[in-house]
Amino acid sequence: MTQAGRSAEGLLARRLLLLVVMYAAARAAFLTAHLDLYRPDTAVAVGWAFVRGLRFDLSAIAYANIPFVLLSLAPARVQERAGWQRGLMALFVAVNSACAWVMVADIEYFRFTGTRVTSEVLALRGEALAQADQFLVNYAPFVLLSLAFTGALLLLYPRATAPLRRTAWPRAAATALGIIALVAVATRGGLQKKPLRPIHAFAQGEHELGILTLNSVFTLVRSPRDRQVEPVAFFPADADAAARLRAPFGVEARPPVPQNIVLIVLESFSNELWGATGSGSGLTPFLDSLATAGRFFADNYANGRRSIDALPSILLGVPHLMQRALARSAYEGNEWIGLGHLLEQAGYHTSFFHGAPKGTMYFDALAALAGIRDFYPLERYPKA
Repeated sequence: MTQAGRSAEGLLARRLLLLVVMYAAARAAFLTAHLDLYRPDTAVAVGWAFVRGLRFDLSAIAYANIPFVLLSLAPARVQERAGWQRGLMALFVAVNSACAWVMVADIEYFRFTGTRVTSEVLALRGEALAQADQFLVNYAPFVLLSLAFTGALLLLYPRATAPLRRTAWPRAAATALGIIALVAVATRGGLQKKPLRPIHAFAQGEHELGILTLNSVFTLVRSPRDRQVEPVAFFPADADAAARLRAPFGVEARPPVPQNIVLIVLESFSNELWGATGSGSGLTPFLDSLATAGRFFADNYANGRRSIDALPSILLGVPHLMQRALARSAYEGNEWIGLGHLLEQAGYHTSFFHGAPKGTMYFDALAALAGIRDFYPLERYPKA
């Protein structure tokens, strides 16, 4: 089949499809280098990580190639110029080679961080440039793999070897607008309630599978540029903190008793509404009955001012310490030990019920990060 009469849109689609294959190959390289992280019984889940990763790949590809796509939508008479096509190819190879190099470098960098690369790596660019010669020698296999990706882009880049099909300007304009709309949707990660973020990759519940689902270009682009949280220590050792927590209540370690555990999370609730506080207005008769049957702490303080801060505080033990919420911070891809993980170790099955659509305040992803196995958003509630 010759390329005569092929549309510019079809040529653009073939070029972008090459990038989809490249990102999948980079993910396969990451899996091969870190195969020890994945058990044989997770083979099916690993396969699904590749499928779910396509969404993150399309977002990264669309974001990185916005200029290339726009230039590829020029009229056919312009695109038929040899100089224009050479410029498109140079832009395509340069931008996506850089993306490939980032993904390959992160295969090894992951061993030091335990998470995909974020914008904080930019702070190391001075040291990296100073030691570039050592990197080239010590990590020669990764350099060769990066060069292989660049070579593949050069060799496999679909070229316009025949005149492109020309269409009337109204149809061409409509097609261009449609492609721009698709690129915008892909960059956003879909039409869901919240734009796609790295935290969504961990909805499977396993940190390693979430890491495999992501790609380094996406995490680098999506990670915030805020200053990182500076470490603070309020106690000299963990034992001192534990002693302070036990002392006021005389609580000592006891063998666990297997009972059902229910956490009730209330939105925008204050002490003044609790009858159990003695000074409240008595609007919570059921909760007041629970307070009389157990231990009630009348002095309580908010760990955040917004709904998005609630789950990190309650399920991960991380109060609101930054201007940016944890679910939108540079730490969203970190591995966490949450309440769900601890309960699972004790033999519990965990579920989270949320009376709002899936994706609201990233509650589904935060619950998964905390080890909660089943998430029930509003869509899974029985219809009245």
